[in-house]
Amino acid sequence: MKARNVKALRRQQAQERRRQQWEAARDFTRECGEVMLSLPFDYSCLFTCEEAESVAALFRAFGGDEAQIQELIDAHSVDDEPGEQHHRCTDTCRESCTTQTEEVTPC
Repeated sequence: MKARNVKALRRQQAQERRRQQWEAARDFTRECGEVMLSLPFDYSCLFTCEEAESVAALFRAFGGDEAQIQELIDAHSVDDEPGEQHHRCTDTCRESCTTQTEEVTPC
């Protein structure tokens, strides 16, 4: 094969891999979205902040329901501690929130 044909073939193969990856991610969010978004509620599955944000970003990228995505973040935030990304202060932790962070996370 000529070098030009080899480059064209590699480019086509790379495009095909990207298409397959995109379709797999799209199909995953469609087919497994409800299960993934219900994990914190159904199985007491706790996500780290990074995991919760990653799942949320994946579902947003493929048109996920924003209300369900926010529910996932909200479920995750219940176990966040003061100073963590999604923590929400309550009356019981307000004092520790103000001592550990410069400003109080909104309730």
